[in-house]
Amino acid sequence: MVSETITEKMSYQNNTSEETQDWWLELSKEEKKDIKIGLDQANKGNLIKNDKVMNRFKKWH
Repeated sequence: MVSETITEKMSYQNNTSEETQDWWLELSKEEKKDIKIGLDQANKGNLIKNDKVMNRFKKWH
């Protein structure tokens, strides 16, 4: 198992990089909430394989 969680890898809100902070600050509360929900789901192993996602959206791709 990987010792670093996806949340730790993706924690833009805690990053000290000015560019990253600007990006995070531009998001709406709803967008931030959705990102956090997605990261929590990923950390719990609630993932969908890329092939399945691509098949679902191939009519637009």
